[in-house]
Amino acid sequence: KQPSTTVSAFRDAAPRDAILLIAGPCADQSLEAEIIRAAEGDPRIRLRFERLSDEDLVEALCAADWSICPYSRIENPGAVNLSVAYGCPVIAPDFPAVRALTAGSPAILYPGGGETRPLLAAAIRKAATVSKRVGHHERQISRREQARSTADQYRAARN
Repeated sequence: KQPSTTVSAFRDAAPRDAILLIAGPCADQSLEAEIIRAAEGDPRIRLRFERLSDEDLVEALCAADWSICPYSRIENPGAVNLSVAYGCPVIAPDFPAVRALTAGSPAILYPGGGETRPLLAAAIRKAATVSKRVGHHERQISRREQARSTADQYRAARN
């Protein structure tokens, strides 16, 4: 998912009040160190190198204005699928699988392949001009309640 490229593009293009959350375990220690170096000195960038609980993942997606999914190639765009499922607009490369999953949902798709950073930075700039929370529906329950409910449904489905 090119996290260092994402951090670089975010630093170049995101407004001062934006926050970037990079979350999830990183099995490659050198990649983790690279991400830490790329994010160093920018308090807008939050790093959580741990698996998020189901509740925390849902809460993060429901709170986000955009979900950045900068795949370099696509096999299974799970992050795109989750983002769309929770009404979170997506920034991602314009691959057929991503286009299919985001059809009818708010998304900024940029050309995939090639030099990604400037294309991603342009998409982030464009997202900053769109009104906050575009595509998010009104919620009748709290994000935490929604996250718990979704996690309970996942656990029930696994059993």
